[in-house]
Amino acid sequence: MNPFAYTRTVTADQAIHTVTAEPGAAFFAGGTTLLDLMKLDVMTPEELVDINSVPLADVRLHNDTVRIGALAG
Repeated sequence: MNPFAYTRTVTADQAIHTVTAEPGAAFFAGGTTLLDLMKLDVMTPEELVDINSVPLADVRLHNDTVRIGALAG
């Protein structure tokens, strides 16, 4: 596995800014196989951006649209 930086974010804007500022960054959340892929050198991000603390676990209904957060279980 290659070395990488780790960043924990608490807002969606912070997470998006961090990933767009670093071309080699990838989002990381629980339940992902990203670490397994990194061990196999299938993916080699230079930075992992942890979004587990970002409030993305909700499901919202607005008019005829359903929005499912990235961390909804």
